[in-house]
Amino acid sequence: MLLPGDVGLNGLSADTPDRLGIDAGVVYANFTDEDNPGICIGALRGGSTFTLERPLRDIEVDGTIAPTKGLKRRTRIVATIECSALELFPANIARMIAGANVDDGDPEFTVITGGPVEDADYLTNIALVGTIHGNLLPFVGLIYNALPDSPFALPWVNQNETVVKAKWTGHADLVSPYTEPWELWLPKDLGGS
Repeated sequence: MLLPGDVGLNGLSADTPDRLGIDAGVVYANFTDEDNPGICIGALRGGSTFTLERPLRDIEVDGTIAPTKGLKRRTRIVATIECSALELFPANIARMIAGANVDDGDPEFTVITGGPVEDADYLTNIALVGTIHGNLLPFVGLIYNALPDSPFALPWVNQNETVVKAKWTGHADLVSPYTEPWELWLPKDLGGS
């Protein structure tokens, strides 16, 4: 019988230090792998978040009194990556506005305007890459067919830097509409059971 204060009631193991996600992550567009990470979104502030919403619905059957094993179904898959970007350069801003058009024909300004969302506006993916303490391989959270869908705001605040909050949502492909548009990559040597 385990009692409070007994060894083992805290969940720690010799592997704990090598299984901790630590420090800030980096966000990349069109990530391939850790050697070819894609286009860095730039310096960030306030952290980054990979979110996966997978609401499940109970299939109700007359006469049952509890949710029944095998009678659950996915009703929606929403995978997002959010960050707060510090760097304001045209290509980065365009990656944060669905349907953005970039015109660099003016000798002094790059002009960004809006337009309809087209297939080319979807990024192949957006990746949040983070550090696993004590591991040479990173954690990678990917969303596929990523499209920015948060409001775009440029707050100019006295004695502070402008930080743009950006959120991209993964989208299923028309060719395989039931394939969830996300992946998590974890180093194999994390172990666990």
